[in-house]
Amino acid sequence: MQEAKDASGKQLMIGHCLRYWTAYVKAKEIIDSGKYGKVLYARFHRISATPLWSWNNWLATGSQSGGCVLDMHIHDADTALWWFGEPQSIHADGVIIDDMPASVEATWRYDNGPVVHFHGAWDNNGGGFDFGFKVVLEKATLLHQMPNIESIQVLTVEDGEEKTAEIPLPDDLAYQNEIDDYVDCLKNDRKMERVTPENSRLSVQVVREELKQIEAKNK
Repeated sequence: MQEAKDASGKQLMIGHCLRYWTAYVKAKEIIDSGKYGKVLYARFHRISATPLWSWNNWLATGSQSGGCVLDMHIHDADTALWWFGEPQSIHADGVIIDDMPASVEATWRYDNGPVVHFHGAWDNNGGGFDFGFKVVLEKATLLHQMPNIESIQVLTVEDGEEKTAEIPLPDDLAYQNEIDDYVDCLKNDRKMERVTPENSRLSVQVVREELKQIEAKNK
């Protein structure tokens, strides 16, 4: 796809929607500002019932979809790459059910940087959708998780007292923001910067490394 884009001179955008999700955009702004110091560690989670509604059940067929790892967890992996860059080491484990990667537990380590942990899973027994993140910085912790997804909580300790502040999030539709950004690139001949084919490819590479480790441990 990258080669086709380069040969054609056209634009290509991969739909990594969390790069437009207001909570994730705001968290990145806070991290990049340095207001609360450097990130010490972070945690992402994304879980749901196994999707059984796809045509010929292809989503729940590991050889066709990559299970929860390539179809759901990759959003959190892409966010970590966006926020922190490429890790120096990746360690992953998980469960494979009927050739389908059903869960992933992964830890990424950065030289002189954070430790990042991920939990992603599909549950064959059902259950609702749940997602969120926790980012622990030197002077504050950012927390965003269901059911309170209209804001980011900022946890701090001041004069020995624990405090919680709420950062309200704009009522934007991430998918619309994503489309608007791409359309603006096309109309104004502006190069897409937030989601490039190169960083989208890296997200797949990193997740495929996790899958490789999971498969090796499930032989």
